[in-house]
Formats: sequence, C-alpha cells, structure tokens
Amino acid sequence: MPLNPIFIIGYCTLFALTYAWALVSIIERGEKKYRQSPVSFNDSLLAGSFILLAVFISNIAIMIKAPRNALFYNLALLTGLLGYMIYREAGYRRLESGRDRNLRTEMRVIDHHSANDPSNAVFFERASEIFEKLGELDNALEAARRAAKLGPTVHNLWRLKHLEEDLRSGKRRGKRA
Repeated sequence: MPLNPIFIIGYCTLFALTYAWALVSIIERGEKKYRQSPVSFNDSLLAGSFILLAVFISNIAIMIKAPRNALFYNLALLTGLLGYMIYREAGYRRLESGRDRNLRTEMRVIDHHSANDPSNAVFFERASEIFEKLGELDNALEAARRAAKLGPTVHNLWRLKHLEEDLRSGKRRGKRA
C-alpha cells in the first residue's frame, strides 16, 4: 500500500528541519559552551540549508522508492549525527584542556613576576582575567580587588564592580558559564 503524499511531505519536512537544527546546534556549541571562535551566521545558514535540502530530498526519494527502508535510512542519518556530535565534543574538550593548560602556565609566570613586583597592578589585573576564564570567580574577585587598590583605573574599578555583581547574583561568566 503506497503512503499518502501529504504524510510523506510532512514527515520529510519535519525530519529535515529537526535534523538541520540539530546539526547547526552542534556546530555552534563550541562557541556557546566552550567560548571558542564564533561560527559566522553565513556559515551556519549555509550548512543548515544544505543539510535541510539534502535530507529532505533524499528522504522523499527513499520514501517513494523503498518505503520499508526509510526507517533504516533515518536511523543511519541520526547515528551519523550522533557520531559527529561525539567527535566535535571531544575536539572541544581537547582544545579547552589545552587552553586551560596555557592559562595556568601564564598564571605561574604572573605569580613569579608579581612576587618580584607586588605593587604592579597589571599583574593582578591579568590574573583576574585568567581566573575568570578558568571559572574561578572568587580568585578573580580577589585579584581584581588588589588591582583596583594598586591601580584605581576605570577599567580595574569596572571589572571589580562586575565581578562583585556576578558573585552576588550567582551569575557565572567565563569558562564554566
């Protein structure tokens, strides 16, 4: 018994839209969760549009030619998407751990230099930025207070104010947002 054409078009449209949305979400996850370089809107739109059309057309072709294989085809597409998600997530975590290692190395250098020159506000300002990127807001606030005390510039005072507000409201910026 052939399938209803309205059902085929409706199902293929919903599946393709959902699939394209999931792919674009995976692509943009690195920017949102791990604060990696942003994916441009044009790149996301292009990838989503291409996948939307490819999945829609291939799904309609499968549903018309071999409706019994449509379920297996869709499961294969979902398995591929899951594999891609796992691959991307592993890559994001590798990059994050490398960035954390670099930040911790920079922090050791700053600790060494600030011990030699404890009145230099720039060391504490940068330490505050590093701690915030690492998600250690308490340490970031302490370093920002010291930087504001040693060098009460607008930047240091602004940073101190925002860190205090973030801690008071429970808002988390930086790596672990």
